Amino acid sequence: VVRELWEGNSVTHRGSHYLIEDATIFDPPTDPPPIVVSAFGPNAAEVAAEIGDGLWTGGDSSIIDRFRENGGTGPIYSQLTVCWASGRDEAIDTAHRVWPTTAVVGQLKQDLRTPTHFEQAVANITREMVEEAIPCGPDPDPILEAAARARDAGVDHLYFHQVGDDQEGFLSFWDKEIAPALEGAA
Repeated sequence: VVRELWEGNSVTHRGSHYLIEDATIFDPPTDPPPIVVSAFGPNAAEVAAEIGDGLWTGGDSSIIDRFRENGGTGPIYSQLTVCWASGRDEAIDTAHRVWPTTAVVGQLKQDLRTPTHFEQAVANITREMVEEAIPCGPDPDPILEAAARARDAGVDHLYFHQVGDDQEGFLSFWDKEIAPALEGAA
């Protein structure tokens, strides 16, 4: 449907999941942007290969392999969640307070629909679970190791998600510690 809209057509679609009647983009892009499809399971990876121009995933090599084996082409995107702070304990505390969902595993993270559901899901998430789930603190090595694992799995576009308020501190850390090391690792 999106591809038809980008061609400037009036689109009506009656599918099993949604209904669109007479939708039109009157100023479609000259060069339509790629459609990158999110997939965190094998079936979704196959769908992404069939309909997408690229893949967004968690960096699991088996999902990336499934995407490629089924004819998927294009870039592979992923996110690396980190929590930088000037001290490791401060970073862990911040991540546990602000982003405890990072330690929610499996399909549950995809199925939670409301803030109340998220609150219930993280009620038993401990500080230690968050510490295990994401790189926390001022040491660049765990971040660089996680980035290398993503690259080795087949990710070629990695988005760094900094948890917490100190974005300026993280950007300074990025400029001094992470970016130069990543440039040398390409």
